Formats: sequence, C-alpha cells, structure tokens
Amino acid sequence: MAILKAGGAYVPLDPNSPAERLNYIINDAHIALCLAQPQCAAALDEAQCQVVNLDGKALLSQDLGLTLVLPEVLLSDPAYVIYTSGSTGAPKGVVQTHRNMARLFASAAEDFSFSNQDTWCLFHSYAFDFSVWEIWGALIHGGKLVIPTHHQTRDTAAFVELCQQHQLSVLNQTPSAFGVFAEHVVAHDISLPALRYVVFGGEALQTQHLQSWCQHPANAQTELINMYGITETTVHVTFAPIARQEIDQIHIGRALADQAVYILDAQLQPVPVGVAGEMYVTGAGLADGYLGREALSAERFIDNPHGVGTDCEKLYKTGDLGRHQRDGRIQFIGRMDDQVQIRGFRIELGEVTHQLSSITHVDSAVVIARQSQGTQVLHAYLKLEHSVDEQQHTQEIERIKREAAAFLPAYMVPEQMTLMQDWPLTVNGKIDKKALPQPGEGVSGSKQVAPSTETECQLRDIWAELLDYDGTRISVNQSFFELGGHSLSLMKLVQRLHQVFNVSVSIKEAIEHAQIDQLAQLLDKKVLDLQLSEINEAELDEVEF
Repeated sequence: MAILKAGGAYVPLDPNSPAERLNYIINDAHIALCLAQPQCAAALDEAQCQVVNLDGKALLSQDLGLTLVLPEVLLSDPAYVIYTSGSTGAPKGVVQTHRNMARLFASAAEDFSFSNQDTWCLFHSYAFDFSVWEIWGALIHGGKLVIPTHHQTRDTAAFVELCQQHQLSVLNQTPSAFGVFAEHVVAHDISLPALRYVVFGGEALQTQHLQSWCQHPANAQTELINMYGITETTVHVTFAPIARQEIDQIHIGRALADQAVYILDAQLQPVPVGVAGEMYVTGAGLADGYLGREALSAERFIDNPHGVGTDCEKLYKTGDLGRHQRDGRIQFIGRMDDQVQIRGFRIELGEVTHQLSSITHVDSAVVIARQSQGTQVLHAYLKLEHSVDEQQHTQEIERIKREAAAFLPAYMVPEQMTLMQDWPLTVNGKIDKKALPQPGEGVSGSKQVAPSTETECQLRDIWAELLDYDGTRISVNQSFFELGGHSLSLMKLVQRLHQVFNVSVSIKEAIEHAQIDQLAQLLDKKVLDLQLSEINEAELDEVEF
C-alpha cells in the first residue's frame, strides 16, 4: 500500500524462492528500492538495489517529518509487476496498471456482494496473482484481511481453526487445496456459518474437488464460484456460480461485464458451438505486455480482427483450449502447449526441463505434468551422464532436488523424479512420453520388503488408497514420495493417520519418516505414549514390571 501511495509499482518477491531467482527479477525489473523484513534481507545481498530493512522499531524511531507530499497517481500508471514462468528458462514480468486493478473489482461488483463486514484471507503467496484479488478485494471494500502463517496454510486443521476464529467470509482457493480443506471439514463435521463465498481459481476445477463438500448438509449457505483467469488479464476473466446439483457439469461460465472471450481456430475465425478452439481474451484488464519483452508481447497480445470500431483492439492469446456450450457458458478443456498450472502457479515445462538439464551430471531431462490423487504434479525423468548403481538412485534424486531448489521456486521443483538408463523412443526417434514408467517403477534397486507388523500393514493399505497404488507392490522401505506422494497427498496422509491411530503426526514428522517402516515405529511410540498418559496413578501402582 505504501508503494502504491508513493506512486510506485510493486514487484512481489517471495522469500521462499531461491536467491538466484529473486536477484534475476530485481535486475530484470530494474528495481530501485526493495523493502524486506530482517530475516529476508540476506537473500538480496547480491541485488543491485537499495534494500530498506523493515525493522519496526528502527522505522518508528525515524523522524519522517510532516511535509511529505504524495504524487498524483494516474490510472495508466503501473500498479504491479508479477513474474510468471517463461519457456526460455527465465521468468517474465507482467505489467498491470491501476486502471486494470480498479476495474477488476468494479466489474466483479455485478456478481458479488462484498462489503466492509467481510473477512478475507491471504492464503496464497503474494508473488501469485491470486493474491491481488485477496489483498485488494478485502481492502477496497473496507473489510478485514487475515494473513496466516506458512504453517497454517500447510496444516489443514490449523487453517480451519483460523477460519473459525476470524469468522472468514471470503475464501479463495485453488481446487487442489480446497479438496483437502473440504475433506477435513466434512470428516470432522465442522460448520463455518460465516463463510459466504469460496472462489476457485488458478487451475481447472473438477467434480472430485467438490464431491465431499456438496454431499455434506453443513455449510449450504456458502456460494461456490469458479473463475477462469490469467496474470496477463488481471486475475479473473469469467464468473461461474456452481450449484450443488451441477457439480458433474463443471464450466467457467461467462466473461465478466467488461471483458470477452473468443474461441477461435488457427485462422482466428470463430468456431461453432461445441467445437474446441483456442481461447482469446479481449476488453478491459489486458496487461500492457511483458516488461522489456517487446517481441514476446507482440506475439501474445495481437491485433483483434473482430474488434474494428470498438475499444477491444487487442486479443490476448491464452494457449488454452475451450468450447462454447449451447447455453453460452464456456467449458475449459486444457492447455495447447507445454504450459501447465500446478496448484495455481503457471509453469512452463520447458523452463523446468532447461534448469534440470543444467544440473551437474544430468545428461538430459523430460518433465511432464501427471494427474495424481485429484491434482496435477510435476514428474521429472532424468538421464545421467554416467550410470549409477540402483542402490544410489535415491541419493542422486535427493541431490538433484537440492540443486534444483537453488534456482527454482519450490512449486517448480518436481515432487516425483525417476532416473532412466535409456529413453524409450518412438519410430521417429523421439522420446516416447507415453512409455515412461509410472511412479515407483525402477526408482529403488532395493529388494521389496513386506510389512511385518500390524501397523505396517495398516500403513501399506492407507498408502495404497491415497496413492492409488497396488498395495502388493509397496515395500516398507520405499519413500512415500517415490510412489507418487506429494504435498497435498501428504496432508491427506496426516489426516488419515489421526483418524486411524488417534494420534497427531505433524507434516514435518511425516516427511522425516517417509518410509512405512520408519512411520510405523513413530506411530507405535506415539500410541504407547498416549496409552501410558491415560493410566492414572492408582492404576500405575498396580502395574507389575
């Protein structure tokens, strides 16, 4: 808010991103001033800009004077620049103006009834454009914005408790995150009477994300809204209320009042109703282009052949496939290229592939997005310059993940990795992606070890269910992540452990005990500790050791 009032444009930098990426963005955007909390400033040592340390006590001790004159801010001035993944291996900055941000909420006012009584939540990273909707949606309407800790956004029970404590009324979620949230709410029969809206965005909404919520009678007052949008079009483009009885027919609705969506063929001509084509967005909300990328801007923001004589002179080429339904609503089909959305973050698979291929001893890499337990995850296949023993696969994968995390943000580091001796090829000599092995195949060279205790057997069955994996092929010394587990399925695992064993296991503990044999030992100890704690002193005196 201070940056905008001072007439500047803000460029959000996620402190969880690698220092190399942060410094690239700082230099690419020519940032002159960076505001950083004390614990984050260290990551910016190499940046060529002035860093202001946001130490509260130090700032309050300064005499700022009373003659400060704020500049006039024009609607055409840049408000923010958010960086998204780039296919060439470097992120690209999307420039949005004050006009675009202001008209987003003016346009949405026709479909929502936000007020100063609403409580919103900044659930997502402020480097993700969904945060623009979360932050300014609350403040523009005079409402309250709750900022959860990183732990609260990852611990479903803690986040639900936060929602209850602050009477959250507007919740914005990627569908994958909501699926876990809904399972917890339904499993514990939790009522959230203050919750008026759940707004979905960031990735494709599917029926399975809503089933448990809509089959539960509680929270019927909550409106479910599906919105399609892109960073280049100022967060949201369409509005689609989802009725509980219609969750088997998910759509993205119609364009907001000041925008339009064309579905065109390769010649930029409209396709018939029911026929798939590429989605193009026009109207208010289109970005000014990519910062310092004139050629790319001209490629993606093209002249509108259907906008002669209107204010809609440009079309944004989304790369998304969609079709018009007979009722005028739009059905989202998917991507046309190698760009995917993982839990709301738009990712160019080419960038991830490029960065992984540059890691020491990696000869080549293939990265795909795989559907896993109701959400998309990144799976990397890697061929090393020199073969390694199968017993060393796990160590090599951990090394590659550590090196990747040094220059890729966490959401772009593939959660699943498989080492390949050779690539399967098509008849044309290209890598046959359809022939790549499934998670858990060929990852570990160790001999399969069957469960030997009741706890291990229970865990094997839980893993088989959560990972949709053949339980007879699960070894107790295999990692949860090797078999296809990811952060969202890990949260489901923690919930299931509490239901089955009646003990609490933290996310950190589950990561540190990622094998069945390790987790079984931890659970047995926790169960024993719980039993001992329930024995009162009188009973304890009668126990013979």
